[in-house]
Amino acid sequence: MPFSETITAKFSVEVGDEVSEILEVARMPWRILKRLNADSGYVELYANANADNESRMWSCDASIEFRILSAKGAVVASKNIGFSHFKANGSHLWGFKRFFAVEDLSEHLVEGRFAVEAQITVHQMSGVRVPPVFSFDQLKSAHSDCALVIEGEKIWISKSYLALYSPYFETLFFGDFAERNLDEIELKNVSKDEFVEFLQVIYPSHKPISERNVESLLCLADRFEVAFVTEKCEEFLLRSDCFSFAEKLLLSGQYRLCQLENLCLKQINSIADLKRVNESPEAALLVDFTKVSLYERLVKLASEVEEAAGAPARRHNVAYKVNNNTSFVF
Repeated sequence: MPFSETITAKFSVEVGDEVSEILEVARMPWRILKRLNADSGYVELYANANADNESRMWSCDASIEFRILSAKGAVVASKNIGFSHFKANGSHLWGFKRFFAVEDLSEHLVEGRFAVEAQITVHQMSGVRVPPVFSFDQLKSAHSDCALVIEGEKIWISKSYLALYSPYFETLFFGDFAERNLDEIELKNVSKDEFVEFLQVIYPSHKPISERNVESLLCLADRFEVAFVTEKCEEFLLRSDCFSFAEKLLLSGQYRLCQLENLCLKQINSIADLKRVNESPEAALLVDFTKVSLYERLVKLASEVEEAAGAPARRHNVAYKVNNNTSFVF
């Protein structure tokens, strides 16, 4: 089956650092190494595919483009590794020893850091299982019987498949509505690109959740009642360190992510932890239930402090009053 996947990732690098970043392309880890060579005076950039897999059964054909970006995001330097064959035991690095002169970096630094972008396209693979790839812009076929019109473009889907995941679409497609007999249905106030990515998570390709897409996926899953996507997003957030503590609390309240909120609450071990949340930009946006949970945590921590200090135990009668304060401490 033909296969191609392109991933573009941007990294911020501090001058003097030797940094190795991992990104996943076609379900295979790619290592991006950035190094400043003091002897040559050049930035070095390299890539290596599936380096920790010692099996000789896999190989892939890929092309890579490295870029250094200015503070405004413009491409300062760009070089390509053309169509190359990566295989097992290929411990050597593919890249450039003299990518960009260090002395020319100064005008592109922001607080001592510069931006590197790597675009990897995997054209062909063997020995590595990849998920099926679905195209939603193909005309009506055995796998699609309806077009959702978003931003003026048609996205071809299977009514029955979407209805399995979504009560919203089950009602829309098969309920007592005029849409049940239509071959084209318009969805308003939706980004076409975000919705296609949403479908890629639902369909058997089950595209992974990432820092980049988790918030848009949560929003769409909430609107279209797709619990499967909400659960996958929560699983990602539970193990991710890409979001601050306060950001996770905010998302947990907005999308009713009970496990995530529970994890966050259990990680609050001091009054200082609570103060940091209260002083964050997200504090004003927390939902009322989260504010109440934080207040209860405050009361519990205060009681523990009193007990540790040997003060007589006293009963805290907490009366909750939900209001529009920008702080949860009320």
